[in-house]
Amino acid sequence: MSYHSSRYILLTVFQALRKTYCPPLDDSLFYAVASDYDLTISEHYAALRATLDALKEDAIVNEAANADPAVDTATDPSISAQNASTTTPDGHSRDITSVISDLSTLNLGANEGSLGEDLEHLSGTEKRKYLKDLFPGTDTAKITDILTEAGSLQGAIDELLNVAFLSTHGDGFSNDGQPQAKGVEGFAEEHKTNRGRKRRNKRKHRTTDSSRANSANSWGTDNAPTVNVWANASGDVDFICSRTTLSAQVVTSLYHRKSANLNDTIKELADMEQTKLVSFDAADPVVQMQVAELKENFPAVSASRIQGLLHLARNIPSATYELLEAMVEHSAEDQPTGKLHGVVQYAAVDLSKEKDDSWNTVTSGSANRTNYGADHSYAASRAFGQAAAAARKSKSDRLMGGAAAYYASIGHEHIKMAKAQSSAAADVLVSQQSTRTMIDLHGVSVSDAVRIANARTQAWWDGLGDARYVTSERVRASFQIVTGVGTHSRNNAPRIGPAVAKSLVREGWRVEVGHGEMFVRGKARR
Repeated sequence: MSYHSSRYILLTVFQALRKTYCPPLDDSLFYAVASDYDLTISEHYAALRATLDALKEDAIVNEAANADPAVDTATDPSISAQNASTTTPDGHSRDITSVISDLSTLNLGANEGSLGEDLEHLSGTEKRKYLKDLFPGTDTAKITDILTEAGSLQGAIDELLNVAFLSTHGDGFSNDGQPQAKGVEGFAEEHKTNRGRKRRNKRKHRTTDSSRANSANSWGTDNAPTVNVWANASGDVDFICSRTTLSAQVVTSLYHRKSANLNDTIKELADMEQTKLVSFDAADPVVQMQVAELKENFPAVSASRIQGLLHLARNIPSATYELLEAMVEHSAEDQPTGKLHGVVQYAAVDLSKEKDDSWNTVTSGSANRTNYGADHSYAASRAFGQAAAAARKSKSDRLMGGAAAYYASIGHEHIKMAKAQSSAAADVLVSQQSTRTMIDLHGVSVSDAVRIANARTQAWWDGLGDARYVTSERVRASFQIVTGVGTHSRNNAPRIGPAVAKSLVREGWRVEVGHGEMFVRGKARR
């Protein structure tokens, strides 16, 4: 069999598996699991099917549990015992499903009624005023319609949260007539002129996750599609406009002056913005700290240029990071010929001296950050595998039933420790991309985002001191929480934003919900 024939058969099998298990599984999870197996080996193929079957079953159970908040399998001992007795023989698969189930389950509806029953007794005018303060960007007429249709204040808040995080305005356009980026990419297609072209713009979102997704999707195609220069230009302009305060006309004009080069365009915009600002040494200490953190990841970029990009990106570190990443993405093309650039130059190793025994090998903290909980996850898989074996033997030996329960309890303890380490990693990540008056919740789970937002908001409020009693908001600054619009979530639906806003409102905070972010103004007056 020729190489092309075997490759075609392998891709056909891979695509068939993806159609079988996606959905309910995410494509990213499917690609991550399938990349660990060699489909040309029958044993690997069988092991992959067993792992995907377990993940699919667990995903269906999680979706059913999320649809019915009254069902809580985490606290039901009968369900836990049944899961322990029906554990699959493959301990690794059981570990994956258990960790995903434990880490992804979040029951925000437990205290649904604790929003404040006294608020439900307010008059219609007072309810509309309360909702207007909570969602200042929403029209009063829309608030009245949603409140009338929902029938309760809680239902109206839920509906307005979805509206606020899907789009800033009802028609999807800003006040100056320019289209804005939305959390659901499909909504943006409504405002594009249909010219009969079936190809979509794949360069609009230049993030690491989207690049990985495009690479994974390209594995199933033999030939790359023809590059559309006009589509790429439109995607580059939209990429800059969605992360800055600039209009499309300004960016397009400069983009064409720079010969349609995205890197040079971003550099020129940063330099132009820097001329309007004070010097880096005289800048605000918070800005200096943010620039220093970004410069650790981009040491070749000057601090003044990063300061200009940060101001263009509305002082949002995550948006600035993506602009810097796009700016240096193809920097090798701008290097002069002759000497090799972009390659680390090492000095000659002196082999005449022996290695000092006092030296210790130190691993990078960023490299270990992704491995938090890996040891406990492996230990949990071993424990669940032993519990499954003991459960099978208990059919002939009743004493093995106690051994199955013992090993299952050990597995659950390791999962708890893995969750604790995952939460610690989330705290470290948010601390690195946040300031005293702003937190960025990109990159953490929904449960960690809710927990961190409540804790940081309370810490900010306690740190105000006597300023908490100042009624003027001009004197007392607000607390900004950046949640994103859900571009990288399942089905491109926002999850962190509505969950955080709902939790803060339940705790009695006065929140103003915006597009991908929210502002805490203080305690709500009851």
